[in-house]
Amino acid sequence: MLDLKDEAVSTDTQFRATYGKGKAVQFTLGSDEAVDWDSSGARQNADGVAKGLSLNRVEDGVFDPKHPNDYYFVTTEGGGTVPVAPGVTRDGGGLWRLRFKDVDHPEKGGTIQLLLDGSEAPYLSKPDNVTIDDKGNLLIQEDPGGNAHVALIVAYDVDTGDRGVVAEFNRNLFRSGAPGFITEDEESSGIIDAGKALGQGWFLFDAQVHKASPDPAKVELGQLLAMQVRKFKDVYTIDG
Repeated sequence: MLDLKDEAVSTDTQFRATYGKGKAVQFTLGSDEAVDWDSSGARQNADGVAKGLSLNRVEDGVFDPKHPNDYYFVTTEGGGTVPVAPGVTRDGGGLWRLRFKDVDHPEKGGTIQLLLDGSEAPYLSKPDNVTIDDKGNLLIQEDPGGNAHVALIVAYDVDTGDRGVVAEFNRNLFRSGAPGFITEDEESSGIIDAGKALGQGWFLFDAQVHKASPDPAKVELGQLLAMQVRKFKDVYTIDG
């Protein structure tokens, strides 16, 4: 359970209002008010809300292989919601970093920092899954939740904050009115760095297409994909 020094800040909304983006805030793990590991899930959730910092839909996270004390994670909701195109609804969620003093001794605490609050181009829509390579390139997948926004994979340089779109679903298949339209309910998921197996710059992930498959055994449409990014410097078109 993560505790902040300011006990008045206990929710995602309060954190954003009090500290905003870019400020590293000290945390401890609240050992004096620990949540019992063997209590029910409902009790653990209730204790966590009552005693620690609660964030909006923590979805996925990853440790930085270059800096083992740094843990990056995303929240799918709670961020900027201003539409960026007609007919598009979105929640920009957030990208966060926990920086432990010593990850081998997490009880020593560290800092938590909101890096992206959803107000930044390319305007994340419900960030969902993440991975990071050994060069500090963090890839963020979107699960827009069935609306006119075509899901992206966004790259973020953890050293500079630079950003760019590395992949996008085919607009001819996932934008309403397009000639090959399938559905507006698409997302990519489960991305991993496959560099050790396939070579530098390779990633594996799946495309989830939430439409029934003609084959009942497959349930829905979708694919398993491999992607190589040869030069991230060409991807980063937005300065941090």
